[in-house]
Amino acid sequence: MKRHIFFALSTLILLSISCDKVPVDERVKDPTGNNGPVDGPQQRAVLIEEFTGITCNNCPKAADEIKKIEGAFPGRVHTIGIHASNFAIPQPPDYPADFRTGVGTDIYNFANPFGVPSGLIDRTDYNTATFSKPYGSFDGEVQQLIETGAADIAIALEVSYDASAKRASISATFSNQKTLDYAPELYWMAVLTENKIIAAQKLPDNSKDPDYEHNHVLRASFNGNFGLPLTNHGFGPDNSSTADASLTLDNDWVAANCEVIVFVYDANTQEVIQSAAIDLPE
Repeated sequence: MKRHIFFALSTLILLSISCDKVPVDERVKDPTGNNGPVDGPQQRAVLIEEFTGITCNNCPKAADEIKKIEGAFPGRVHTIGIHASNFAIPQPPDYPADFRTGVGTDIYNFANPFGVPSGLIDRTDYNTATFSKPYGSFDGEVQQLIETGAADIAIALEVSYDASAKRASISATFSNQKTLDYAPELYWMAVLTENKIIAAQKLPDNSKDPDYEHNHVLRASFNGNFGLPLTNHGFGPDNSSTADASLTLDNDWVAANCEVIVFVYDANTQEVIQSAAIDLPE
């Protein structure tokens, strides 16, 4: 078993950024991202839960948009690709891959999106018509949240992987960086995603790319379809708590291409307070 320790601390200096949307190439970029540790409080990262499907011809456009956003904010954007809806149903022989999961279907039904491609951005605007957002608005939504600066809660991750048993284990520490004066009902969730999966995908011109690279594909949850309560966690500054979970990878999942994403959210509002990610050690 090999262990890899990740302490996700980062800083971002926001220089002269107005409330208007800033072009990607003019943004201030954080060279360290969430790949710390570095001095200062952990900055807010943003979680994108992307709804997609192998026969959705516009979904590659959404994937390209997410890739651009991730490049603009290194280490500050974490993506979960959720294959759901009729567009995720395999259609052999042209589109045989099945990336659907029970957890992904439950999140899709919870979001009740207008269709795909779409997604949740830190699960903001819950119970409103704008809860699920079109991919064209991802950029502005992410930037607005990034600009809030330091996260209310910092997340530190410790991850290990037993290759012989294909068993991944995580330990997450959640630490308040301020007094949580809104008294959140804290839940935490951890998922496994996989990158670099080659499978057929319908393209915007309705043609088929048999060698399309799928990234951020949701594979499984470590701790239930909507996570678990974060127990014994106070609201005062410097309060912290730790949670652990593990799961066994399927034989056809490539551990070297997998990533663990952990996030904490307020069940009162459903909004994600902070997220962190780490590659699964080989």
